[in-house]
Amino acid sequence: MAKKTTILCVSFIMLLFMAPIIYVLFRSLDGRQYYELTINNYNYFKYALRTIGYSALSGFLAVVIALPVGYLFAKVIFKFRNVIFYIYIIVMLLPFQATQLSGYLLFKRLDVIDNPVTLIITMSFSPLAVFLIRQCLISLPDEITDAFSLESKSTFKFLRHIVIPYAMPTLSTLFMLTFCAVYNIVEQAYIYMPNNTEAYPLSAVLSSLPEESYYAGCAVYLLPVLFVYLVLEKNMLKGMEYYKWS
Repeated sequence: MAKKTTILCVSFIMLLFMAPIIYVLFRSLDGRQYYELTINNYNYFKYALRTIGYSALSGFLAVVIALPVGYLFAKVIFKFRNVIFYIYIIVMLLPFQATQLSGYLLFKRLDVIDNPVTLIITMSFSPLAVFLIRQCLISLPDEITDAFSLESKSTFKFLRHIVIPYAMPTLSTLFMLTFCAVYNIVEQAYIYMPNNTEAYPLSAVLSSLPEESYYAGCAVYLLPVLFVYLVLEKNMLKGMEYYKWS
């Protein structure tokens, strides 16, 4: 009885989360909507390709930037290491609204307001990414590190041959999370690129689609994220095993 109750509760919660997606897919079943989207809204796909580019580049940079920093916190002993790491944790908990003013002032001083690079930089430097990689690499046996140090002193070779293969599931998860975060940004585009609407991601202009193709546009909007998830699913599930506090 308890098992059936649990299944019913979980199924209800799942349907609750899936309801908006099911509604969009149901409303988009009219084939005319996809015709209107393809023929009369060619700009849609221009924004979509641009958004995929932003998301993929940000995901790649997040991995490249966070990997050495995460390794530093996990395996290198230095003064105030734990203090600095817990500062990372505090920053990770801050919402975007708490840092948007400082970010805007920084980008204005660098003269990159209205430049897409602001979106990429904002999402590539992620405390969450450092946290995930650190939690993964803590479980890397020190014996492997010591054995490799006898063969080579090259840090880049160590990262390439030991750290990256070991952390690949976590790196895949990190790429997926960053891809989704950038793919859905709205506020950052409005704040950091107020006058460059042509360079907006699709998420920032999706609401402007005409009614006759709106639901079809929303349905197509979901496809890149679904594709990336299906490609990285196995690595992501394996990567979840590392996320424990220590």
